[in-house]
Amino acid sequence: MKATIEKPLNFETRSRDGLRKAIEFEMIIKSIIFCNTEDRLRHEMSDFNYKFYRFGFGANHMWVKEMTDLKNRLLIVEF
Repeated sequence: MKATIEKPLNFETRSRDGLRKAIEFEMIIKSIIFCNTEDRLRHEMSDFNYKFYRFGFGANHMWVKEMTDLKNRLLIVEF
C-alpha cells in the first residue's frame, strides 16, 4: 500500500476540537501503517466513528477528507 497526503491538515492546536482532530488523524495514519491488506484496513477504519473526517473506498484505493472540506482529499491510499 502507498499512502499520499495531498494537502496540509488544518487545525488549531490550542482548542479542544483541534486536539481531537489531530488525534483522529493520528489514528487514521496508524491504521494505514499497521494494516497490510485492504480488508484489514477496511475493518480498522470501520471500527471507529470519526467526527472530523470522512473516508471511502474505491476499486483500488481509500480516500480521506476533512468534514470541513469534502471537495478535496486530505489523503489517498493506493492498494
